[in-house]
Amino acid sequence: MLCPCCGSKMAVTASECDCGARMVGAPLDDTPIRVRRFGPTMASVAILLGVAASSLIFTYWLAIGGALALIQSWRATKLAHRQRDLYGGYRTAISVFVITAATLLGLAAYGITRIPRVFEKQQMRLDAATQNAFFHWANLLQDYKARNGSFPDNIQAFKKELGEALPTDYWGKPIRYQSLSGAIAAANVNALSGRRGAILNFDNFEIRSAGPDGKMGTADDIVMRDGVIITSPDVVKQPILPDQFDR
Repeated sequence: MLCPCCGSKMAVTASECDCGARMVGAPLDDTPIRVRRFGPTMASVAILLGVAASSLIFTYWLAIGGALALIQSWRATKLAHRQRDLYGGYRTAISVFVITAATLLGLAAYGITRIPRVFEKQQMRLDAATQNAFFHWANLLQDYKARNGSFPDNIQAFKKELGEALPTDYWGKPIRYQSLSGAIAAANVNALSGRRGAILNFDNFEIRSAGPDGKMGTADDIVMRDGVIITSPDVVKQPILPDQFDR
């Protein structure tokens, strides 16, 4: 072996070197020292904590980033299992993997249950946008009545006096207008009166959007009569007289 002081060779059993240096303990083992690495495991923990904090502070949809923690924890688990002398944190990596997988499965289930609600909210926004256009129409019609003493008989008279383009529905389709004659109003009394026999008089005008399907007289039509949004299925699905369109 070599003397740690002068570097000259000396016998393993010698207690003193020629340079005067003395041995104070057994020679060190030449076996290299290996330190187990916990970096991959700690990285998965850090990613999981970061994603959890972001989800709580901003929006729970950021929890989708947990897929990164899932991948990293799986990698750390494999390293710690195959090279145990080099990598540690096997149990921690397994825990992170299980927690992340369970969280992502729960979010997936929650997202699936929310899909109908998302579509419902979207439909409500579309209906609200069209109803806003209806109320604009109703205000214009009231102004027309204030100037002329009655609502217009047809849309052409309305357009002529208005002198500007009329609002469309959310889907960019024209909103239909028709004046309700006494005969049409009478035909709708039963649909609007209800079971108790109360009579509602909507005999001035109707404006209607064909809704998402673009077809008049179907269940998704949006209807306003005399400034009131009508939701009765019997009225909404009522066929519209062709000769009332754009006369």
